[in-house]
Amino acid sequence: ALLNEERAIVSEIAGTTRDTIEDELVIGGIGFRFIDTAGIRDTQDVIENIGIRKTFEKIEQAQVVVFLFD
Repeated sequence: ALLNEERAIVSEIAGTTRDTIEDELVIGGIGFRFIDTAGIRDTQDVIENIGIRKTFEKIEQAQVVVFLFD
């Protein structure tokens, strides 16, 4: 939504996002790199677990983490 374009499949189904989606955006003259990752949850899905592991790797590299939840 911040980029005003569709970059990924979006769904109400948990586990849809598996790969990271990254892009840079300038807000008020300040550059930001946004990385959308898989959600963190318990799952038995092997592929989804790989995406969740990537999420934790990106968290370790981040300067700021924005955690959104319902």
